[in-house]
Amino acid sequence: MKEKNQFIQLVRGLCIIAVVLIHILFFSENNHFINHFNISIRTVINFCVAIFVFISGYLNNTEKIENNPRQYLIKRLKRLYIPFIVYSILYSVINNNISFVTAREAIKSIFKILLGTSSAQLYYIIILLELTFITPFLIKIINRERKYEHYICLSITPIYLLINLLFNLVFDKAIPRNSFLPFGWFIYYYLGLYANINNYKIKLNRQKQLFVALIILLIINVVTNNFEYKFINYSYVTSQIKLTNMFYVILILLNTNNFKNILKSSNIIRKILIKLGNESFGIYFIHIFVLKITTKILELISLNYFIYVLVQIVSNLIISYFIIKILKKVANEKIQTILGI
Repeated sequence: MKEKNQFIQLVRGLCIIAVVLIHILFFSENNHFINHFNISIRTVINFCVAIFVFISGYLNNTEKIENNPRQYLIKRLKRLYIPFIVYSILYSVINNNISFVTAREAIKSIFKILLGTSSAQLYYIIILLELTFITPFLIKIINRERKYEHYICLSITPIYLLINLLFNLVFDKAIPRNSFLPFGWFIYYYLGLYANINNYKIKLNRQKQLFVALIILLIINVVTNNFEYKFINYSYVTSQIKLTNMFYVILILLNTNNFKNILKSSNIIRKILIKLGNESFGIYFIHIFVLKITTKILELISLNYFIYVLVQIVSNLIISYFIIKILKKVANEKIQTILGI
């Protein structure tokens, strides 16, 4: 299953819907019911970036990487960083987040562009780049089949997530530049590579029990996160970089066969998810731009929060999808690569 098959594209479609929804939900200073609603929804959809990272590791052509790691790194750098810079500049200009009036401001602006700090979603590309540069080394570790190395790799993320929890409890804020650090995402990429190299397919007899375990854990996480909100900051409670979320994502991965069976039942939903999955990379880049436009329009209309969220998610996905399809029609292959579509 090393090819980009339809199921993987379907999963990507599901993940990009979750990513867009995450950026639509917003914290309310006055309405705690909305915040608890957001926390509950976020708990359910916080699998998205972790699954994207897992897929990125899983789809690597490990043989080509071993034969020519330099070529792999150059290719990935072009694929990821060129569109990243394009959108980083775009969002910096839109948000009026750069200035070249003085040398000091110019240096700060350049660093903002290089790190993509002007838009919430761009951190993901930095994470992928960090993981890309250590991929040849990780492949060697997995191929050596030394158990202690394997366990060390598996322990990196849980240890970091515990440190992150303690930091939030003590300082009531996240570790600085938390989202740009790869440690919280490392385990998913490593597991993806491991499954790839070992041609690992989940063949478990207790699929029903696994699904029940997933539902129970999800309910526990929803209750726990809503309870945590009384003691810990909202940004941590809704974060994907949490130990409880890691267990949730791993259980989702173990339930792959169950989800395949569930998603077979609706042909229309499958087709929509696959179409979105095919364009998920481009949607990831442009959906914040579209969100700015749709938010300005919806500000003119007084909508109930829940209706607002529904209108935003539907309109954003439709507009983002068709922008990409139009760009693919009018742009040549080189421009498409630059735009990440």
